[in-house]
Amino acid sequence: SDAVHPSSIRLNEFVLQAANLSDTIFRLTGGTPTLLNEGSLLQIALSDADLNRLKVTRSLIDQQAGRSAFYLRLSSRALTDTAFNTLVEIPNGNTRPLDSFVSDTTAPVLRQFVLDMNTGTVTLVWSETVQFGNLTPIGIGFQNTANASATSAAARQQYSLLSGVPSALDAPTGTVMLLSFDLDELKLRERLATLRDNTFIFLPPGIVVDAIGNASVAI
Repeated sequence: SDAVHPSSIRLNEFVLQAANLSDTIFRLTGGTPTLLNEGSLLQIALSDADLNRLKVTRSLIDQQAGRSAFYLRLSSRALTDTAFNTLVEIPNGNTRPLDSFVSDTTAPVLRQFVLDMNTGTVTLVWSETVQFGNLTPIGIGFQNTANASATSAAARQQYSLLSGVPSALDAPTGTVMLLSFDLDELKLRERLATLRDNTFIFLPPGIVVDAIGNASVAI
């Protein structure tokens, strides 16, 4: 109700939980606080690390459709007003329920990849946590130019995987182990995947989903 002193905000004192009384908690470790409405409204942009952790915290995320899925707990150390009066604690068992919720509808996007022809693995780095164990390697492809349509058929080389074994953990980064057949086929193409400059990836849509079920976009 009072204006918050900006230097007093301690994000690690902000705790989310799935029930009013719970020992299973999600504590913020970072983020960017912004004060609005002359300091009476606090908006927190979650850090990438916290957002990815939150998306795999099943006790919270699996219940996201309900208003009672998130409860906020705050210690008296979380912040002060501009006169440095401490916050009235919001304790476990008397938490603040969620007022509104906007579901995640953002599709995961591939940010970078590493193809290791020695180990026969491709490492995929996504924009958020994905269900890597459910990734479909079929259709992951490599080509020797960034724009295949602008390259003559004679100069163009590409190959799409027929299989592969993805790592099991839900995470933003994971690997796909290439099977020997796919690895041999890649090595047969002398102008493909021999240098960084002739190794480009393409992906069909929906080869993986994020923790909520949003499908990845094509490249």
